[in-house]
Amino acid sequence: MKLSSRLVTLNLSLLIVLFTYLVGYVSHREKFFPYHQIEATRNFIFPPKVNNSRKNNNNNQDKPRFSYYYYHKRSIFEDFGDQADVVFLGDSITDYGEWQEIFPDVSVVNRGINGDTTLGILHRIDSVLQVKPKKVFILIGVNDLLRDKGSNEEILARYKQIIDQLSGETTVYIQSILFTRGKWSKVNPRIIQLNQALEEYSRQNNLTYIDLNSKLAPDGTLLRGDSWDGLHLKGQGFVKWKEIISPYIYDEE
Repeated sequence: MKLSSRLVTLNLSLLIVLFTYLVGYVSHREKFFPYHQIEATRNFIFPPKVNNSRKNNNNNQDKPRFSYYYYHKRSIFEDFGDQADVVFLGDSITDYGEWQEIFPDVSVVNRGINGDTTLGILHRIDSVLQVKPKKVFILIGVNDLLRDKGSNEEILARYKQIIDQLSGETTVYIQSILFTRGKWSKVNPRIIQLNQALEEYSRQNNLTYIDLNSKLAPDGTLLRGDSWDGLHLKGQGFVKWKEIISPYIYDEE
């Protein structure tokens, strides 16, 4: 009986492994669920290295290397950059938002890229400018902190470069970097510092600073009911986000 039971268990295990392999193979080949979710997660945790160096007349300069997902999204933004009134610009927190459904009566495009940083936005800013938006809502910085992409001063300097390039006929809304929870929360002290610097910079330059944390993280950590992993928002979180920024979308502030 024991031998028979072990054989049954072994056969079931083999069937499960075979089924999992087939699902993974077909998903990868046909690009259906959960292919894109797996790819996005893999590229976020292990960003592939893309050789993007170029030679010029003086010397060799290595340009920053980003994930395949970054280059994929950037190419789509560049080739399908139809004009829109509002741009949501940022990383995965923005990328995961279905902004056209959240604001169905507004001409809006999503320019979020999973895993992006302030440096990444600087290297794709043209794809934002070509949309000729009236308003840009920017939320970026947490990946700079999680990946230790420079000091607060360096991150803030890149942030200012982004704002300088966006400013002009476009109204820029600086949204606070969201606090995190759980394993991500080690960066919360630096988020406090960066948000204070961004708020002060906004005040000095007559820009609008929007505090998202007042509703999404009132106690200094992202509310459990608004996030599924302590970093990204789920539906309820986006409902609150919409409530916070609607006055600025509809000029009711």
